[in-house]
Amino acid sequence: MGRWLREPEPDPDIERFRDGVVALFRGGEQTGYVATRLGAFTNGLSRQQQWWVWFVVVFNDGTRHNEIEDYPPWTYVREMLNGYFDWQESSGDEGPFDVVWLEPDEAARVRSELDIDPSDF
Repeated sequence: MGRWLREPEPDPDIERFRDGVVALFRGGEQTGYVATRLGAFTNGLSRQQQWWVWFVVVFNDGTRHNEIEDYPPWTYVREMLNGYFDWQESSGDEGPFDVVWLEPDEAARVRSELDIDPSDF
């Protein structure tokens, strides 16, 4: 990062999106996963970078949606921090879904099983 750019302000809530995974549930049944990746971007002429979260959504039937992004003022991030994910997609996989955050070891296992790597974001 260039010396003239300032890193985003630390935020423990946003940190959970760094290589995170949530399991999606509807009616108590697990229906898929959302893998997350945390990055930063520079907005216009500002020297202060902002957090940027990317998502890969994978449903149990194999349907996969790559390269979904969120940034301040947050939509999906806020939802997931509040325990749900209101996915709106015409494929029949519409939300809202309840979310459960996976522990880091479990998240890494799920990412591997779903063949999700940094190039997917």
